[in-house]
Amino acid sequence: MYAKLSETDGDLQVNIDRDRNEADIIVDSLIKEPIIDDNSGRITVNRIEDAFKAAKEGSKIFVEPGEYSINTSEDEGGKSSRPSVFLFGKNILLIGASSKNCVLIFGAKTQTDSKSIQPSVPLSTSSSSEGIGSKLETLLICASAGKHPTLIKRFTFRRANDPGYPSNGSKTRFLGIAGGSVHLEDCLFDAGGGSSSSAVPSSDVDAVYASSRICGALAANYPPPSVLARFCIFDGCQSFGTFTVARGAGAVRNCYFRQKKSTR
Repeated sequence: MYAKLSETDGDLQVNIDRDRNEADIIVDSLIKEPIIDDNSGRITVNRIEDAFKAAKEGSKIFVEPGEYSINTSEDEGGKSSRPSVFLFGKNILLIGASSKNCVLIFGAKTQTDSKSIQPSVPLSTSSSSEGIGSKLETLLICASAGKHPTLIKRFTFRRANDPGYPSNGSKTRFLGIAGGSVHLEDCLFDAGGGSSSSAVPSSDVDAVYASSRICGALAANYPPPSVLARFCIFDGCQSFGTFTVARGAGAVRNCYFRQKKSTR
């Protein structure tokens, strides 16, 4: 299973092509500005956060191969911060073109994009940092109580191995689930910064943390968190807990947990 997710696309090409053709929104790191197809209405953007803003309940988002930064954004005074990529109040399908080559990078220098698509409905971010430390890198999801769960499929979650990035003691929880049902399939959670022989596991990286406490005082407004992981690899995640569920429900099926030995 490890070789399938880390060395191949993780699925048959016919399935990948079908997901691309059925998508409502395409994310492609190579484009410079958002594109809207006049005939189909399909939107193409270059950032996952823009895809989340444009998505509606049940939207299918397809992510082309590339590296996509998932970082914490600070206000101008640096007094508070919140996740730069978050999903609130809706369920979507987030599907990558390749488990090997669709990489979500945490704790890396953010590249400046030329333009950002604006959401059709303004998102409230007042609860996004409730219960989360100011030095925590995470992709935050608070899904709605819809008929179908949010699906995240065919991605590598990776902590940046970038000595030039000032971590300032930041920690990483690749995926924070504050509410709603989330299913993970064919994903690799890599805490070691890649397959390089010099890469070592980080002691401040966890994979999945699901808790209604993330929403703080607003927890009662969202459904309790529920997370299911199927056919996923958890590689070197060894901080508080690789897969942690508090005040919610969690299940792990056909997954592989691997611990790297540190050379430090």
